[in-house]
Amino acid sequence: MPSLIEYPVIRINPYPLIGTQFTAGLDAVVAADPTVDDVVQAVYDYVQPLYYPYPASASTVENELKAVIYKALNGFGNQLIRSAGWLGNKTSKASVFNNRQQIFVEIMLNGLSNVPVNAIDSYLSDVEDNITNSRLSLKEQAPLLMATLVGRKSYAYWISKTTTPGDWSDYFSANRAINFANIPYWVSASVQGALLAATRNDNTDKTQNVSIDPAHALAAGLAVSAGRVMLGFVQRIPSIYINQVNNLIATCHEILLNPGENINSGRVGGCNDNFYLCEAGCVAAAAQAAALALPATIFGSLIAGALTHWVCTLNCFCSFCDGHPAYKQKCSGKGKTSLTSMRQLNFNSKIKSN
Repeated sequence: MPSLIEYPVIRINPYPLIGTQFTAGLDAVVAADPTVDDVVQAVYDYVQPLYYPYPASASTVENELKAVIYKALNGFGNQLIRSAGWLGNKTSKASVFNNRQQIFVEIMLNGLSNVPVNAIDSYLSDVEDNITNSRLSLKEQAPLLMATLVGRKSYAYWISKTTTPGDWSDYFSANRAINFANIPYWVSASVQGALLAATRNDNTDKTQNVSIDPAHALAAGLAVSAGRVMLGFVQRIPSIYINQVNNLIATCHEILLNPGENINSGRVGGCNDNFYLCEAGCVAAAAQAAALALPATIFGSLIAGALTHWVCTLNCFCSFCDGHPAYKQKCSGKGKTSLTSMRQLNFNSKIKSN
């Protein structure tokens, strides 16, 4: 019986022209004065002839394109991609992307700060391959693929400029190592710029499908990337995360200020009251760890808080729960303690008595 012929799977980014236009655009924008309005004007002057060579209404095109650019700059500074659009936000109308798209957005941005600098291009290529192999619709893939391509070209551009900075020398450090270390941040800025252009077609009735066109992705990517290097833009901490940390701290305060309501030695057999006081301290330690890790990434910060709480709670358990049936298993050092096994013990500072 003849076997089936296996054809190679071909996955191609359908927006190759944006890449060459992006690098040429950076060469053009660097000549602008280092002010927001001058950078925006330089981006507009570069993009407009490429995509709107004979506009029916020049003022309409200028207003629209500049609005997209300014919106992207604001969105980058306020971390719109990782506040209104991130997975922890349940307000669908505020989301930039749907949940399936946002997974790739987080993978993209988290990887840029976690992989070695010289692996960024390979990493983005891998993300790109997974996007094309996903079950996202072509419309849902569009902003993600434009962003990966802009990111890859941005990486190649800034790598070359660390060796021969040319006109960018005014914005670079004299220490090449510092410029090299900044590449992930510069690439991330260009990726976020391209992604932020997806908000141009906001439609509160259809928030689950977001698409963009190459002109807007190019303009936004250029503006945010140049703004990051020339103007030194720094992102704010997302307010949604600040609220989460505040809620965690408020819970800790409630436990510490109202021990009568929150401490009940009968909740977990074999643990004395000191365990619950100790566990309340773990909540405070987790909040502090999460806050200290915040300058890195949102998910990294959440992991830091969760891990601190888990380790601290385990120590509390081994100190004050010697009468618990699981004490020997968890505290003898013979077995591995996992987050799942700790959850099975139902240790929670807010748990109610049985």
